[in-house]
Amino acid sequence: MKTTLFTCLLALCVACAAPRRERLKDVAEKTEVSFFLDESQRKLVDGSNEFGIRLFQVMAQAHPDSSMVISPMGVVYSLNMLNNGTDGETLTEICKALGYGEGDLQHVNELCRTFLVAQRKQYRINDEQTDDYMHTANLLAAIGEDVVKGSFKEVLANNYFADAISATSVNQLQQQANQWITEQTEGMAKQLPLKLSADAQACLVNTIVFRGGWAQKFDEESTCKAPFYGENGRIDSVWMMYRHLDDKTFKGRYDERFTALRMPYKGQFYITLLLPIKGRPLMSLVKQLDARMLQQINNSLVTFDDVYVRIPRMRLNTSIALKALLAQIGIKQAFSQTADLSKMSSEALRVNDIVQQTQFSLDECGTTAISSTAVEYAALRELVQPRELHFTGNRPFLYYISDGFGNVCFIGQYCGGKR
Repeated sequence: MKTTLFTCLLALCVACAAPRRERLKDVAEKTEVSFFLDESQRKLVDGSNEFGIRLFQVMAQAHPDSSMVISPMGVVYSLNMLNNGTDGETLTEICKALGYGEGDLQHVNELCRTFLVAQRKQYRINDEQTDDYMHTANLLAAIGEDVVKGSFKEVLANNYFADAISATSVNQLQQQANQWITEQTEGMAKQLPLKLSADAQACLVNTIVFRGGWAQKFDEESTCKAPFYGENGRIDSVWMMYRHLDDKTFKGRYDERFTALRMPYKGQFYITLLLPIKGRPLMSLVKQLDARMLQQINNSLVTFDDVYVRIPRMRLNTSIALKALLAQIGIKQAFSQTADLSKMSSEALRVNDIVQQTQFSLDECGTTAISSTAVEYAALRELVQPRELHFTGNRPFLYYISDGFGNVCFIGQYCGGKR
């Protein structure tokens, strides 16, 4: 009989002080980071982005009129950690879903370590350190010292900076994991996003805290109430922020299907917003997304003499069980009675569920805050771009936050209100 392993994710995008956990921060401070990726590394990033987009598509299709956000990066980190304990068909399924071969796992581990360090690093601009960073913490918690193999713990510690704790009961395991989460998130989250079952043997936890201040802040005095037009005919009253820039800080693009806007944070991160043209439903754009399309959008962005931006403040909280969604994109074996986690434990374990809870806040100061597709899409056409860009987010739009490597760290849709 299989006993249970829980994988939990807690992606936080909220204003915060610097995390107390020093190890990753210290490594980041003394490491010189290069954002250059060779061809094999770029392929791995494209594969994980493709996975994250497919996961978001499944989620968005289930909730087409709801504002939501997930962290594909958090799911990718968790599955890559889990994959170090798998073998056989379980390993094959996860590798295929994430877009790499079974022999690439060590390369993936090393690249994930590079990402963790680079994302945590706080960069200096004009001799001043920015407060822009993404801190990821990982935990492997188990009942007793012998449930999890030492070799598995070592791989997670060396490549993912993972902590390891043991408990004598499920209740104690839950309490210790809750305490760890509280410490890693500076009290912004206080517990696991799920309650462990009585047969739980281990728990793999990933937390992400993202903090990004705008390179050019919005003026709070310009924020006012304005209508937001939902696709279902509902009109919400939202706080709409406004910014006019003529210094070429923001980039954008007009396309036949959408208007794109990219706004940088102070450091390596930036947010891209895609607003469908009037009359075109957001879901038609969501269905067309893939990693290549995002890369085409990024490569085609240009500067404008004047940029006029109107976007709503956002405060979202999304909690979702990912087991069923992952099954739809091909990850089933790890949850079954025939799961092979033999590289993690000598006991017969299976994954019971993967749950992610994400909080996301966007305001005048910044953002405080995780196979091939059958959908065809047209290649981006080179259109004549005017000298001005107007981006008015008063109807549903898509957004995603990326790092200097091009990883999609967060992706979501805003459909109005707090739904």
